[in-house]
Amino acid sequence: MDTRVEEKVSLETVMKRGALVCVVAMGGVAVGLAIWALRRWHDEREYQAWRASVSADPYRRDRNGYPVGAQLPGAAPHLPGSSPPHCYTDGSMSPAASGRFSMSSEAEHLARLRAWLREALDGLGVDRATRAELVLAVGELCANSIEHAYEGRGGQPINVSVLGHPDRLVIEVEDFGRSFDADRYVAPDLDAVPDHGLGIHLVHRIADSVAIDVKRDRGTRWTLVKYRPGLRSADGSMDGGAPPSRSGETMDIEVTDSAGITLVAPRGDLDMAAADQMKRALIKLVDDGKRKVLVDLAQVGYVDSSGMGALVASLKHARTVGGELRLCALQDDVRAIFEMTRLNKAVTIHPSRSEALGAWA
Repeated sequence: MDTRVEEKVSLETVMKRGALVCVVAMGGVAVGLAIWALRRWHDEREYQAWRASVSADPYRRDRNGYPVGAQLPGAAPHLPGSSPPHCYTDGSMSPAASGRFSMSSEAEHLARLRAWLREALDGLGVDRATRAELVLAVGELCANSIEHAYEGRGGQPINVSVLGHPDRLVIEVEDFGRSFDADRYVAPDLDAVPDHGLGIHLVHRIADSVAIDVKRDRGTRWTLVKYRPGLRSADGSMDGGAPPSRSGETMDIEVTDSAGITLVAPRGDLDMAAADQMKRALIKLVDDGKRKVLVDLAQVGYVDSSGMGALVASLKHARTVGGELRLCALQDDVRAIFEMTRLNKAVTIHPSRSEALGAWA
């Protein structure tokens, strides 16, 4: 056969084989995209079915007898005099009574969760200090669900239930996202003054017992047990308490200057929803040349690990440019959190604003 004919046949063979490889590759990509789309469609159908079932019966329970959820945004509106969206209870909150709360996975709903949980624990006769600790622990687990289980996706269900016994409290927090992987969890090095990763550490410090159930179709159920150190007094009063926060709003942050010291006075809850706002405000002050920053926390009744992370990150930023950030007027509940994480040893804390200004003048 002529050499030119052989070359032509060889070239045609290569082109045919190349075309076949391209077709096979494109077919594989198409199949992969089809599988991905099918999974997304299946997940969306499951979630829409969950929403529909919850709207029809907010007291529905799963096969294990646990509450599945309550109404989410977009469900049928509640009637006057009934329980508001995201929150419902059953029972009189007497010993061994239960309460339940359901929210969707947006940080702005955490304030409403805390308000409900404080009221539920108050109704169960829980002392103020224990109540503050449990509100923090539950808030940390819900924030963990938002950030990690659902990876920041909104509109996903998070359920909280409380069961009160004469000698203990049992609180469950469940989500239906990515399961918690205990093998990958690394306890924070408190001596290194971390600005993240403190949430699960706080939960274990606060609860007397922590159980994690990941052997489910989806998600994680946390069960916290806290034994009662004391009960409500005979007249039903509770001692002390933080001033009420303005649920669902960002923080008010007032900034003033006094004798070369920049005074920052936030008001509200310093939680996951407000942490970034606080961090941006403090770092901007430092970047604008403020080298002495005093944060007055007198009007902050709640700080979670995200809020502490914002303060620590701002403190580290200030020190890198030769500045300093100090705190003053911490409420008892907030001070206890700093002590649990040893951050009180890393940052200067003054009892009051006047003492801080006098010491720093």
